[in-house]
Amino acid sequence: MKLKDWKESKNKNTAKVSEITRQLALAGIAIIWIFKQTQDGKDVLPKELLGPTTCFVASLFLEILQYLYLSIFLTLFYRIKEANLIKANKTPSDPHPDVSEINVTNENVWIINISYIPWILKVVVLLYGYYLVGSYLVQELQV
Repeated sequence: MKLKDWKESKNKNTAKVSEITRQLALAGIAIIWIFKQTQDGKDVLPKELLGPTTCFVASLFLEILQYLYLSIFLTLFYRIKEANLIKANKTPSDPHPDVSEINVTNENVWIINISYIPWILKVVVLLYGYYLVGSYLVQELQV
């Protein structure tokens, strides 16, 4: 297996984890909604389920944060590299050469690596939310 195949596999699997995490966070919110109670004509969640609800919403927020971060910083990185390459390659006959296929070094790999922080956190927070829901269900079933 070539290194590029490993990278493609990693990209495919991290994308799948993000997709599953998103679906499970939304499913967790739906599961919690089943346990809502009505008090004074208002829908209210049992206080034991506020923690898991917060975890599921936080997981979705961390996903948005991850993609927002990547969108902003990768765009800025591309624009800066593009401007530098255009400046270095500018000729009178071709003032704006195509720079999209030019290779860049891995000097700024930290830009991508930072995005793994919210990626890991969203999975951990989601799992903790399900742990809390499971604990609640075990308590309720024992009564």
